[in-house]
Amino acid sequence: MAARQGIRVAMEAGFNSLLVETDSMSLFEALRKKRKPASPFGLILKDIYSLMSQCNQISFSFVKRAGNEVAHLLAKRSLDLEEQRVWLEEAPEDVLPFVAMDIANQ
Repeated sequence: MAARQGIRVAMEAGFNSLLVETDSMSLFEALRKKRKPASPFGLILKDIYSLMSQCNQISFSFVKRAGNEVAHLLAKRSLDLEEQRVWLEEAPEDVLPFVAMDIANQ
């Protein structure tokens, strides 16, 4: 799941205070209610809880896909990649206008 991998990458980059946005209401609700279902989804949640315990601060917010266009575009773009890509200080050129809009709207 993207949220788990995003948290992992952020922590490996040295970030330990995180705000994680998700457009998955089921993930957001499960994290908010600290659910631990006995399912593959529950195993992902268990991993996320473990990562959370290593952060100084972490919070989650639900953002509709329309409000999270940058994440949606990067996820879509990743479908064509054979290996993991991480952009920390820059973004792909075709995504930059959406990054600028995201920053302007904060």
